[in-house]
Amino acid sequence: MSELKAAWGSTLSVAELAAVRSEGFDPVGQVMGSCVHQVYAYLQTSNLGGAWGGGGVIGGGIAGGVGIGGGFGYGSQGGRGGWGGPLGGSPFGAGQMGGGGIWSVQELSDYSQALRSARNLALERMSAEAAGSHGVVGVRLNLRWLDESARILEFTALGTAVRAAGREVSSAPFLSLLSGEEFAKLLRGGYVPCGVAMGISALAVAGSPVGNWAMMGPGYEVQEFSQAAARARTSAVSRMEEDLRRMGADGAVGSQVVARVQHQEGAGYPIRIVEFSAVGTAVMRFGRDDDPLDAVLGL
Repeated sequence: MSELKAAWGSTLSVAELAAVRSEGFDPVGQVMGSCVHQVYAYLQTSNLGGAWGGGGVIGGGIAGGVGIGGGFGYGSQGGRGGWGGPLGGSPFGAGQMGGGGIWSVQELSDYSQALRSARNLALERMSAEAAGSHGVVGVRLNLRWLDESARILEFTALGTAVRAAGREVSSAPFLSLLSGEEFAKLLRGGYVPCGVAMGISALAVAGSPVGNWAMMGPGYEVQEFSQAAARARTSAVSRMEEDLRRMGADGAVGSQVVARVQHQEGAGYPIRIVEFSAVGTAVMRFGRDDDPLDAVLGL
């Protein structure tokens, strides 16, 4: 009797399987990497209590207090609060018309790095599990809170390892977020995947508006939130582009930018953590006369 071939599992649909095989790859099996990480967002809140300045003078509030939100007075009707001091190189905005507010915006660098480190660990462990294959297609990244009160997150990366028949096994399998069908179309289009590019940025916005909201009309933009969201998104995309340059990639396909907002309290003040993550499949163009299999395998 001939030996039975080992059965394989996959995350591929029937159409994806057919597409992957049409490009010379066979599934090896389902692979996964995970990381459980405790993540804290440290915000300097020691001087939030000194934020409320004396102010109250029509035409311009008097600055009072230092530290986060410090240097803000709030003016009476028509007045503007004074300017706050710098935090991390970024000055606080002035109080708004009709009462204003006190605000602090700062980037949580350690928090952003912890999120990135946890996702990288999940990807590295999935890559290690894919040893003996040429790459992983259809990678899915998932995040969930195991214990939100304890700030414990779980990151998982799941995909299907594939191998090209008769080819030497790669020392470092490629990773691709693209589906099996997208992977096949990418090769036909003259590009190969060369990894997962990622950028993460988180900003904390602390403070709250004060004064008579009824005098502000039916709608009122909280500019501090809008600016923090724009800044976090720009920073996340910029860091993903840094990843692309490190890989020597030409660009990224299938990129997604995901926003998440958390609500906390610090020194009695509401705090919003605005987090943006940008992730995509890094790709590199191969020459017209090159074999796509050689290109994707780095030969």
